Amino acid sequence: MSSITSTRIGTVGLVAALIVVAGCSDSGGQSTSSDAAQSSPAASTGRWTTYCDPAIRSQNPCGILDSSGREWLLRGVNARVEGVFDVTFDDGRAPLEEIPSFGAEDTVAMKTIGFNLLRLPVQWSAVEPQPGQYDEAYLQRISDVVALCEEAGIQVLVDMHQDAYSKEIGEDGAPLWAIVPPPTQTNKGGELNLLAARLSAQTQEAFASFWRNEQVAGKGLQEHYIGALTEVAKAAGQSPAVIGLDVFNEPWLLHAQSLLTLQGKDPGLNLDMLYDFYAKAIPAVQEAAPDKLVMFEPDVAKNDPPALPPGSTSQQPYSATEPDPVPWPTPGTVYAPHFYTNAFFNPGEAAAGYPNISPTDPGINLSITNSMAEATKFSAPLLLGEFGFTPKAAQYAQTMAAIYTLTNANAISTAQWVWKENSQDSWGFYDFTNGQPTLREEAAAATAQPYPQAISGRLKSAAVDAASGALTVNFVYEETGQPHQIFAPVTYGFKNGFTVACGGDKVEPLATDDSGQFTVECGDKAGEAYVLTVSPK
Repeated sequence: MSSITSTRIGTVGLVAALIVVAGCSDSGGQSTSSDAAQSSPAASTGRWTTYCDPAIRSQNPCGILDSSGREWLLRGVNARVEGVFDVTFDDGRAPLEEIPSFGAEDTVAMKTIGFNLLRLPVQWSAVEPQPGQYDEAYLQRISDVVALCEEAGIQVLVDMHQDAYSKEIGEDGAPLWAIVPPPTQTNKGGELNLLAARLSAQTQEAFASFWRNEQVAGKGLQEHYIGALTEVAKAAGQSPAVIGLDVFNEPWLLHAQSLLTLQGKDPGLNLDMLYDFYAKAIPAVQEAAPDKLVMFEPDVAKNDPPALPPGSTSQQPYSATEPDPVPWPTPGTVYAPHFYTNAFFNPGEAAAGYPNISPTDPGINLSITNSMAEATKFSAPLLLGEFGFTPKAAQYAQTMAAIYTLTNANAISTAQWVWKENSQDSWGFYDFTNGQPTLREEAAAATAQPYPQAISGRLKSAAVDAASGALTVNFVYEETGQPHQIFAPVTYGFKNGFTVACGGDKVEPLATDDSGQFTVECGDKAGEAYVLTVSPK
């Protein structure tokens, strides 16, 4: 994630969009209760596409389709996983920070909250520890996490992640050999000052070398990176649980240009370099994993508050620019900016209720509105690949509700940051006060709203009534051979069960699992608009 604050020095990677339920098997089921937990209908056979139709939604006209043609709304979470998130060293240095474990109990909890997507950060340093040498054991560890999600019916977005370029000089990302020029000072291990690392001269120089595609071991840094990225795509793409790959987490280009310029240097960077990189990387991923989606992000300056760091970029906050024309094939791509505002970055104090997060924060609407316009110009669906803030915020639930009101209304997929974090102010859904992770029930309840996961047709909008908690889904029906798939939070707001209606007429679910995911039929005339409602009893 891209947080730069004076007090929180860790990454503030945020959220996710994941497809909980039915991600990975092809069983089709007319079962109920606990039987359905083992035979929920499949999300797809692992083949994903995109579409754009401004007649369906004017502000966010593009969407994600599974192999049957159902439109999916992803509600996910990012998880840094022990053995996968590479902040360790093999030369005796202690890890930079503690990374939590991940097991079947995590996927169960995720589904109960309603997550249908895991955004899984992986690192170039672990994929390609030496030039041209790929670590098969590491790729297998990625596959092991994917397999857990496949068994649970959760989709996975594999994210090539970096923060401050490399674990050698920042938190994570590139291997030591890919730092050009070689660092004058590497991390000692056992501690992490991410703010200082983000702003250090050697971090800016390393990014500048990457965007200039400096040569190492006979080829450009970008060609090395794309080679590692495609190895991940080929390995992870074998699973039907994998929905796609995020090409580069939080591209740091404008900051490097501005910060080095402030030091009297001119690295010669501009946004065309980012777009040229995508023009190479996106087709390479599509060739390696042709049935998967490719997520891409704008320069990280989109999310940085204008004063952090002072003068670092002239980019307007919460906005990004787009190339014209787009120099890569847009079908099958997803625009995946991160979503942070000024208020999200401020840890605050206990006496003040921690951060002064507010559901009326004008940055929320501005950032999301800008992101929809940018996605439209890219002819791509919109996924907010990271968003979030500390659950200790006094208005955490109210602000989450405001964000989901906007994303539901515009069919925007999301992925929160972060699932578990026993460092960096301990954001996330788990508290580690007693040394063991304990689910923060308030945070889980704030996220566990009903929503449509897959619609047989095209999703126009969704809304959750603030008073009753009832879900209303507006859609245009298409015959796909698959039912709609919905999440109802039976562990939280729908504890006494729920009723379902199609156009005001009560209908019975075809299959329901223990987490609250269910399938239902509604609609029989292609091209006609329908309304599906789910109400707590």
